Amino acid sequence: LFLGPVAATTLMLTRKLAELARALIAMVSFAVYGPFSHLVGASTSARAQQVWGEIGRINAAVSICGAAAYIAGNAMFLSAWVPNGPAGGLLLTVLIGTQLLVASEAFLRNVLYRATGAIETGSAMLAVEAVVRLALVAILIKLAGVAAVPIAAIVVGLAGGEVYRRL
Repeated sequence: LFLGPVAATTLMLTRKLAELARALIAMVSFAVYGPFSHLVGASTSARAQQVWGEIGRINAAVSICGAAAYIAGNAMFLSAWVPNGPAGGLLLTVLIGTQLLVASEAFLRNVLYRATGAIETGSAMLAVEAVVRLALVAILIKLAGVAAVPIAAIVVGLAGGEVYRRL
């Protein structure tokens, strides 16, 4: 809608490996939802905060590994998958890798926030983040081209992560 067919294809191809990494990283968030929810209901706030920090460090380590593997291997993956297809280049790859890090952290914070019982508010926050991200893409597209998509996701992810941290 915003990008046009060539730019959209370039973005889609450039981020394919990042989507795989994102799915693997999200498994951390999904795996801890139930146990963390139980912990919040059964123990003290101090223990839940301690575990939240431990989960965050695990997620950060997995995310860093995923982003580094994506940034290092994406060009090779693209050249093997679509040898003469459009690729976004190193800048877009680094932006998408950064988006992977930021979005993984923000998503984990949202999952853990919803695990505390704030399901409706946490779900509404995801919807607000999506609307703001689309608005930012629409604003930035003329300035940054296809890079507007990961830039908007990074900005919204940082802001969302900070909101969850303060709740």
